[in-house]
Amino acid sequence: MFFEKQINENIAFDYVKESVDIQSYIVDSENFLKQIKHQNDPQDTQLILCELWFEADQLDQYVLNFFESFIEKHNLINSHVDVLRGVESDQFGGNVLYCLWKIVWDTQKEVLVYLRTPEHKFIPEIIVKTGTRQLSESLLSGVSTREFYSILVRLMLSELNAKSEP
Repeated sequence: MFFEKQINENIAFDYVKESVDIQSYIVDSENFLKQIKHQNDPQDTQLILCELWFEADQLDQYVLNFFESFIEKHNLINSHVDVLRGVESDQFGGNVLYCLWKIVWDTQKEVLVYLRTPEHKFIPEIIVKTGTRQLSESLLSGVSTREFYSILVRLMLSELNAKSEP
């Protein structure tokens, strides 16, 4: 046998389970693509969108729990968190599919966490951006949770301490 039996069975099971989870988004992704009037390779884009939404659901708990804790510990009054899914054009005329978590406070300060991928190939990327300071960090797939939180803390604190425009 090419692989060790134990490793092969566990890995295969994990991937089959993941494929079922990804497939569960198929109807929603089809509706989403119809809503935005997407024309190019709908089948491929639909599966890429399913993968993106699956990844976003995995990230959801990390980002939302962090935002909630940050709001509480830093006493961010009048803050709110939004979660969005969308598509935007890139600089080459193609589309980028994204999921976005956004925290806003003091009406001007914000931090955005994007999970995005090109529409033609699943290459997930996380981008963390600040509003006031216009800082941005990009993370590719496989980044550690520790590195993600480290960047998020740094950019959140930078935005927290940025001087607001009068």
